[in-house]
Amino acid sequence: MPIGQDGTATADLAPGEYSLCELEAPIGYALNLDGVSITIKAGGTTKVTITNTLLVADETGELLVIKKAEGTGKPLSGAVFGVYRASDNRKLSEITSGADGAVTLALTPGDYYLLEQTAPSGYALETARISLTVRKGVTVKVEITNTLIGQDKPTPAPTAPANPTIPGISISKTGEDFPTMNYVLAALFLCLSVACGTALYRDRKRAA
Repeated sequence: MPIGQDGTATADLAPGEYSLCELEAPIGYALNLDGVSITIKAGGTTKVTITNTLLVADETGELLVIKKAEGTGKPLSGAVFGVYRASDNRKLSEITSGADGAVTLALTPGDYYLLEQTAPSGYALETARISLTVRKGVTVKVEITNTLIGQDKPTPAPTAPANPTIPGISISKTGEDFPTMNYVLAALFLCLSVACGTALYRDRKRAA
C-alpha cells in the first residue's frame, strides 16, 4: 500500500496475524529491512510506525532542474515535474521550480525520467519525456525550456524579386533559351521581301 503525502496509509484487513514489510523506501532514505509483526482485532485500529534512515550524500546523486524561457533564457518558476523511475514507470515524487527557475532532488543511483505536469504561467506545457541517469555523488543538471503562449514568430524581411521587370522591357529569366530561331526567321522573311521587291521593280522598269 502506498504512503500518502502526510506519511500515512490505511488498509482494511480481516482479524488475524500479519507481517508488514517495506518494499520501497521514500526517495533519499534507506529501505527498512526489518519486518513488523502486527495483530488485527475486530472493530479496532492497529497503529504501526516505521522509520527510515536518511541516506548519506556519498550514497546518492542529485538532480538539478533549471527551467528557462525559450529564446530569452529567463528563469521560470512554478513548473511542476513528476519524477518517475524508468524501470517500472512508477511516480516517485513531484518537484517545482523556484524563483530562480531551479529545483534539486536527492535520488538513489538509477535511471529516471521527468514529465512536466504544470507549465509556468503564460507558457506552453513541455510534453516530451526527459530521461536521465543518476550516479552516486554526481549532480545531474537538466535544463528545460518553455515557449511563451501566443508568441509571434519573426516575419522574414521582404526580398527583391530575382528577375525584376522594367516596364516595356521583358528580361529573360536565368536558364531560359534566347529566342534565336525567331530572329533568324524574321531576318529570312525580311531578305525575301527585299528580294521580291527588287525583282518586281526591275521587271516594271524593263517593261517601261
